[in-house]
Amino acid sequence: MDKMNNENGNELLGELRDELYAGVTRSDSQLELERRKLIDRIGHEEPERAPRKGLVIGFSLGVAVAAAALALFVLMPLEEQAPTAPISLSGLWRVGPGDAVSRGREIRVPPNAGAKLVMKDRTTFWLGASTRASMKDGDPSTIELTHGRMLTVVTPRRTGSGLTVETPLGNVVVHGTTFSILVDGESMRVRLHEGTVDVISAGETIPVSRGHQVEVRRGCALVVSPVDRAGVLADLMIAEKTADLDGPPVPRIDPAVEKPASTTRDHLDPVIDGTPKTTPSDKARDPRISARDGRKKDPAADEIETSEVVEEKAMEEELIEEELFTKAYVEAQAGNLSTGRKLLEEYLSAHPDGRYWQRVADILGVEASPR
Repeated sequence: MDKMNNENGNELLGELRDELYAGVTRSDSQLELERRKLIDRIGHEEPERAPRKGLVIGFSLGVAVAAAALALFVLMPLEEQAPTAPISLSGLWRVGPGDAVSRGREIRVPPNAGAKLVMKDRTTFWLGASTRASMKDGDPSTIELTHGRMLTVVTPRRTGSGLTVETPLGNVVVHGTTFSILVDGESMRVRLHEGTVDVISAGETIPVSRGHQVEVRRGCALVVSPVDRAGVLADLMIAEKTADLDGPPVPRIDPAVEKPASTTRDHLDPVIDGTPKTTPSDKARDPRISARDGRKKDPAADEIETSEVVEEKAMEEELIEEELFTKAYVEAQAGNLSTGRKLLEEYLSAHPDGRYWQRVADILGVEASPR
């Protein structure tokens, strides 16, 4: 009979534990009902034959201890019962001693949401939609980023003790102070806006300086390049959902590719890819296609002129696209991240075949291209 009681108690305990670790939550009334059912169940189970007095006392004491332990387990908050279960988190979270984040629980940001984690020393992590991250073994100096986007500002007080971000594709050792990391399947991109970091992957260490980014692809060499305005805008958009919350503000970020003094049509600002743009006026024209001097054109001149008209229209369209992107960038730099997002969404809608559609889609985290 003792064996039967133990088996029944263990079975119920196992059922409750499975539910709790699976993320099943119960109201206070449901938990109290479970506790009463358990005590009632154990109390009404009688042995088939009367045991000796000493055994009765020992068995009764064992049942009481088991009932109390199981009742405590049932009534214990879910956070205490399943320390390794992931938690869904969005909005502002001030990390404190003993809470779910500081104990190493994995954070999962819901789609179309964002999270802002503020440490005691005001080091701040902005997490983008669908990001998964945690403090490794509850250690605030080691962050595990398994998927998603993270923008971080490390306070000067922390730079002495160090911060390491571990990802499936390599580690980032942070010396300060403003940087972002994107982890997406087979690739990782680290952008540094202030301070220095070291990117360690496949046994190779790459020091990264301000205004540069490192891209790591599984099985490929690390690639270092300057951060352009699109990269800056992408990092600012990480904080768009939480920009108005309390705590440290979203940092101002400047690109390594600076805006040229002239933004006339012949010297178009290399907003997206850092490549200088040219116009038909920059190109040498064949005198045979010029009608201004009154000379006759060659037979192929009409075709050449038509080609130039098409190119002119394409340049005009490209200029419109870049102006819209520039407006989004200016708004984001001014702290108006929601306005910047709306302008980028307008670009995607108005220019489905635009030259920069996929780049803008990447900035907003849009996965599928309509083309």
